[in-house]
Amino acid sequence: MGQACRELGPDTALVSSRPTGPEARHLGEYEMVFSLELTEASSAGPRDKESRQTWAAKAAILEPEAEVETGLTEVYSARRQSSSANRTGISPEVQPHRIRDSSQLDDLYSILIQSEVQQELAQKFIAGVQGRLRDPDRHTVPASTTSLPQSFKAEFRRQQEAMDWEAARATLAAEIEGSIRVDAELGQPGNACRVAALIGPPGVGKTTTIAKLAMRYGLVEKKRTMLISLGDQRLAASEPLRSYASILGIRFQDVETQNELSRVLTDNREMQLVLIDTPGLSMHDLDSGWDAAGFLAEQSGIQKHLVLPASMRSTDLARVSSAYSVFRPTRLICTRMDETETFGPMLSESVNSSRPISFLTTGQRVPQDLVPADGKSLTERLLGLSGRCSLRLVGAA
Repeated sequence: MGQACRELGPDTALVSSRPTGPEARHLGEYEMVFSLELTEASSAGPRDKESRQTWAAKAAILEPEAEVETGLTEVYSARRQSSSANRTGISPEVQPHRIRDSSQLDDLYSILIQSEVQQELAQKFIAGVQGRLRDPDRHTVPASTTSLPQSFKAEFRRQQEAMDWEAARATLAAEIEGSIRVDAELGQPGNACRVAALIGPPGVGKTTTIAKLAMRYGLVEKKRTMLISLGDQRLAASEPLRSYASILGIRFQDVETQNELSRVLTDNREMQLVLIDTPGLSMHDLDSGWDAAGFLAEQSGIQKHLVLPASMRSTDLARVSSAYSVFRPTRLICTRMDETETFGPMLSESVNSSRPISFLTTGQRVPQDLVPADGKSLTERLLGLSGRCSLRLVGAA
C-alpha cells in the first residue's frame, strides 16, 4: 500500500486482493488492484488519465520495488523447498540453503536421500557440485531484455542460471567417485599382503567370502594358500571352512587362542596367502572375543577386513562398525549387494569411518559372486544408473 501511494498518489485506494491464478503465478502469490480518484482540480485530461491509470497498473503489478522482488524470490525458493520436501520426506527446515535456486541440484539431492545417503554427506556432495559448476561471469541478461520489467528480468535470470541436468549429474558422479575409497590389495597383481583376517557379526557371510577369496586370489593365481578358523566355541562352527579347504585342496588349521594363532602363522611362513575366519560375535558377545581382538589389533602385518551386509540400515552399520573398532579394521567388505537397491548406507559408513571398501559379494556362488571394489561402478549403483532410477533419468532427459 505504501508503494502504491508513493507511485500513484495519496488518493490511492485498495480495491481487492486475492491469490494469483496459475497463468500469472510467476509474478507473485497475490494480485492486488488499486484505484485512483482524480480531483476536479486535476488538469489531467481523459487521455492523460487513461495513460496514468495504465502506467499505474503496470507499476503496481509488473514493476515491484527491490523489497517486493526479494519477497517474490523467497516465495519461489519456498515453493521449491516444499516440492523437494514432498519428494524426499524431509521438512523444508532441514533442506540445504544452497540448493534452493536450482531444480537440478534439488533433484540430485533427492536421489541421494532416496539412496539413503546420510543427510550431511548428501549436502556435502551437492556443495561440491555447486562449487564445480559455479561461474558467476556467464549469467548475464541479454541486451534485448533490458526493457522488460524487473520481475521478468529476475525470472529470466533464474531460468538462465538453471544448470543443465546432464552436466550436473555427471559432476555429481565425479564428486562421489572422488570421495569413494577402494583398496582391493588382495586382487591386485603382485600384492604384498600375505595374511588377511575377516571380522564381523554372525551371519554376514565371512566364511563364504573367505572361500571366494581363497579360490580367486589363491588357487587361480597358483599361490600357496591356507585357511585358519580362529576361536569359535560353537559346535562344529569350523566345519564349513574345513569343508571348503578340503574341496579346494588347500591347508586348513583350527586354532583356539591367539597364542596358538601366532604359532601357526610362524610355522607357515612359506604360505603366500593366509585367510583367517574369526568367530561371529554379536554385540553382546564382543567381551568374550576381547583377547582375539587385542591380538589382531596389534598385528600390523595382518590385513583386517570388517565384513558388513549392504542391506543393513545406516544406523545399524554405524553401531556395528563402532563396536568392532576394537579389532582396528582397515577395510570394509560389502556382502549381500544383491539384496538391496540402495548403496547409500555403506558409502556413508565408508566415508565416515575412513575405511576403504575392498570387495563386494553379490551372491553365494564361489568364486563368481565376488568382485573387487571399483569407484566408478559403486558411483553408478549409488546414482541408480541402472534399473529403477535409470527410467527416471531417461524421462527427465
